[in-house]
Amino acid sequence: MRLPDEHLHHFDRDSLVARLVHSGFECVTLNCFEDGIRLRPGEAGPNILSGFFRRT
Repeated sequence: MRLPDEHLHHFDRDSLVARLVHSGFECVTLNCFEDGIRLRPGEAGPNILSGFFRRT
């Protein structure tokens, strides 16, 4: 589902949180709100993971 020049790395919930925690952040929330905006007709979600983090 990538568009040109989009992210080269994709993460599941656990690996995204682990990577950011390792870098000094804490998870505020994870969600898939972008699925409602970006999924194309016929595609099923959840697909696009978004996270909000803050530096600890």
